[in-house]
Amino acid sequence: MNIGPIKGFSLNGVRFTSPKDCTPNLVDGGRQFTEFETYGDGTTAPKQNIIAGQITGMKARVFDAEYDSFKSFLNKEKITIVVEGAKKDYSMQGFVTFSDGFTHDITTGLTNDFSLISQDGLIRIS
Repeated sequence: MNIGPIKGFSLNGVRFTSPKDCTPNLVDGGRQFTEFETYGDGTTAPKQNIIAGQITGMKARVFDAEYDSFKSFLNKEKITIVVEGAKKDYSMQGFVTFSDGFTHDITTGLTNDFSLISQDGLIRIS
């Protein structure tokens, strides 16, 4: 579910901004049918997996003064994360992950896409 444009986000109280065109998606966590098994008699049965709650498609604008602080969160767990949406806020205890590794454009200050993963599977919406 697209959560629309965001105002910014914080990691353990340290605030960062995101570009205006950053429109992340909320992935509800919990048990979900993600696969199925087909049997010789033609019947099928679902396989349940546990999906972590997460916010995908995030980007950050990280200036030189913020670079070391932002990078310090990339190897930490149980970070207090708050994403400030235009209409709602999303909070969790979790970690930051870059599927393609962390990159940072020194000209614009923008990072590549990353995800915020909830460690307890829950994302609180307020």
